[in-house]
Amino acid sequence: MQGVVDQFVIHYDVCGTARQCFKILHDHRKLSVHFLLDVDGTLYQTLDLRERAWHATKANDRAVGIEIAHIGAYPRQDHRTLVEWYRHDDQGPLIRFPPWMKTTGLPSGFVGRPARPEIVRGTVQGQDLWQYDFTEPQYAALAKLTATLSSVLPNLRLEVPRDAAGGVRTKALTATEFDAWQGLLGHFHVQTNKTDPGPAFDWQRLLREAAGVGAGRP
Repeated sequence: MQGVVDQFVIHYDVCGTARQCFKILHDHRKLSVHFLLDVDGTLYQTLDLRERAWHATKANDRAVGIEIAHIGAYPRQDHRTLVEWYRHDDQGPLIRFPPWMKTTGLPSGFVGRPARPEIVRGTVQGQDLWQYDFTEPQYAALAKLTATLSSVLPNLRLEVPRDAAGGVRTKALTATEFDAWQGLLGHFHVQTNKTDPGPAFDWQRLLREAAGVGAGRP
């Protein structure tokens, strides 16, 4: 397993909570993923790393996958899904779970807020998208998991595909590039029809914090 797995594919789940994601992914779509990351930073492991998960087509044979609880990115700032899932108070935006979601699986009284107060606009796969950021607990947990995976999987580099200017690439890799890549990937780097984890995902923060976790180990 350690000699084969060399990619870590990051998704948002478009479900909003890990409980809802597990229900949709496993029970309805008959797919799978190694980890689920809830909005409060709780990390769930649903498969052993030695097992193949069905989450990212051609990456499945060599990748660990994670679904991060997040409702996704949309082509308009006032898209009905964003209006349904976020409201604002005097501290900024916060996640508002819709009335149809009777149980969230989250601690009573938990309030989820995007790590950045402003909505983020960016381009993925050539599409102009709007998205609220992930939560602080999600970034903290993901950094620790990423650092751990890179320490136990020797071919998994703490890096993400870059464009010619050195920025994070926002389009899918070519077949040749994908075959050669060892490191972190967004779902959109694997498939041209995907945009997750979206324009608000802070790749530089993840890489910096994961490296910091790794540097702190004895």
